[in-house]
This record gives sequence, C-alpha cells and structure tokens, in this order.
Amino acid sequence: MTDKPVIVYGASGYTGRLICEYLREYNVPFLALGRDEGKLGSAMDKNVAGIETARYEIATTSHTVEMLTKLFQGASAVCNTVGPFARYGPEVVEACLAAGVHYLDTTGEQDWMITCDEKYGADFAAAGLLLAPGIAQMYTTGEIAAQLCLDHPGLDTLDIAVFWGGSPTIASTQTILVNAAMSTAHYLEQNEYQAWDPGAGLYQLAIPGQHELALALPWGGTSHPVWFRRDPASPTCGPSAESSTRL
Repeated sequence: MTDKPVIVYGASGYTGRLICEYLREYNVPFLALGRDEGKLGSAMDKNVAGIETARYEIATTSHTVEMLTKLFQGASAVCNTVGPFARYGPEVVEACLAAGVHYLDTTGEQDWMITCDEKYGADFAAAGLLLAPGIAQMYTTGEIAAQLCLDHPGLDTLDIAVFWGGSPTIASTQTILVNAAMSTAHYLEQNEYQAWDPGAGLYQLAIPGQHELALALPWGGTSHPVWFRRDPASPTCGPSAESSTRL
C-alpha cells in the first residue's frame, strides 16, 4: 500500500524516468516501482533532473497480480511503462482493477490496446475507472491532429501518417520485434477492423508540401483505429508510422 497518488511502474527505464521528471516538475508525489532497487535508486539519482526536490519513494515488486494489487492500494493512478505490454500488461491492468486505481501506459502495441478495450474496458467502466493504454508521444500527436480535423463537420475519413527520427531504446526494439512477429495490424473501415496485408511491403504516401513520395509501413496498425472505432465522426481510419494509418 502507498500514500503516493501516482505509481510509475518501470521507473528505471528511459520512459519511466521522464515520467518521474515531470511528476517532480508538477510537484506530484510518486512511487518509483520496479524489480531492482539498485537500478531504481541509480536511475532516480543520476537521470531524473531535480530529483532532490521530489516527494517520492522507491519500492520493488514481483510481477504478479497479488503483489501488484497490494502495492497499488492507496494510489490514484498507475503509469505503466513495462513492455512488451501484450506480454506483461495483463497483470498490471488486473491489479489496477482489483485495487480501484486508474491505469495508463505508454504502449504502441495495437493488439494490446484492442485487448484492453475488449477484455477489460467494460469492467473498468463499471468500476468508474480510467483504462487508457497508449498515452505516449508515439501516437498522441497524430490523435491531437485527428481531433482537430474532426472538429469540422462532414469529415468521415482519416488518413494518418506518423514520422519519427532517432533510434529506439533496447526495450522499445524488443517490443517492436515481438509485435511485428506475433500480431496482426488493423485499420478501420466503417467502424470495423480490417487487417493490413502483411505481404504488401512498403506503401507510397503523398505528403503535403513535399515533392517526393514517402515510404511507409502499417507499423502494427497504431492506436488510432482503436481510439476512433466508436467515434461516429470517423468510421474509416488508417495510420502509417513511417507508418501509415487508414482509420
């Protein structure tokens, strides 16, 4: 049990450290949770700017529903950064539900978001709890742009492309490879999931303001088809992440 309102699970990783940094900046007390106390302490001391002014504690856990439930009790929200989420997410979600805590994560795995929606969504809604996977830089920028577009009446189709630079972390690379090998990517057509053709290869995209075509992949399908599936304004949606998303 904790008296801290926010728990960051996987706090020693790159994304977890960033979350802790911003919780400190906004003066939100938090519990930095993970498996290795030494790594957690080192990550906080060396990689979280201004940590000396933060109100936080460190705790370790085994990855079981029972242990996580005990630790989550008393908190308001859990920010989960432990992936691949399709593999490690169920225990965290089930523990949040049992403890009565809101759940957020930083996944980019479409199959995990579909699982959250179809397997856990109704139970979280009945409990009055937030279940929000995919709250991360990876696709939130595209979602904000999509919401701005949907403010205009008459739009019923979203075609989204997401482009990044830089290199993924080791943990993100593992998630990308597992997701690509084990899951089917979907786009949204008339509010129904349709599978991208895994053998189609690269897609050519026309980018506004550019004189050359860009190349893109479905990239696991992205979060957008899941988020907009029940939105009456956008029955068709498809993204690409260096990537292509048809919603």
